[in-house]
Amino acid sequence: MKTLSIAVALSVLLSGCGDKATVPVSHDTPTDSTVSGVIEAASVYDMTLNGTTYPTQDAEANYEGQDYNVTSVKKGMAATLQLANDKVTDISLDPAFAGLAVLNPENELLMNGTQIRITDPQVFTLDYRYGGGSLGWVMVFAHLDDQDHWVVTNVSPVDAMPNAEMEGKVSHLTRDHFQLDGAKVAYSASMVAGDKPLAEGMYVQAFGQFINDQLSANRIDIK
Repeated sequence: MKTLSIAVALSVLLSGCGDKATVPVSHDTPTDSTVSGVIEAASVYDMTLNGTTYPTQDAEANYEGQDYNVTSVKKGMAATLQLANDKVTDISLDPAFAGLAVLNPENELLMNGTQIRITDPQVFTLDYRYGGGSLGWVMVFAHLDDQDHWVVTNVSPVDAMPNAEMEGKVSHLTRDHFQLDGAKVAYSASMVAGDKPLAEGMYVQAFGQFINDQLSANRIDIK
């Protein structure tokens, strides 16, 4: 009986040692996240956003589902970066305006029924046309200041898109029209994304066709 007890105890001890030896080893798993803001610097290899620099060698860029050359992503563009282990995998551009543009002799960009004052020619990543001229299709990256004036941070070319885009604060709202910075937008309630109805002063993005001095919207995003 004593011999049997010793044998059982030894068996339990060896079994416990075996369990410790087979503890699974943990492995690092990829972590995904997103970050949004205005690009502060960009090169072939990386870009800086909100004070942090991220590698971009394997990244792809797009605007509204259309591919955009990563090397053409520049300082001053608003973007959302998709990250995997702190490396950029996807760059989604977020301009305030997109469409056909003309620069007039007063340094105002005319597009989608809106006049946008350009105070710094350095915001252009295409040939700056001193004295004015047609710029073709462009994206304009800008934000409103405390006086509701547009501050432009980048103007870049883009291939012609199915829809023009503009954004701003809703004013003069009716059941089928409103204005964004003086430009008239025709819409229906079914075109508004989300559960909230439009309201005066609401900041929105409107997409559609610019025809006869107004934007005929086919999608409105509330921001």
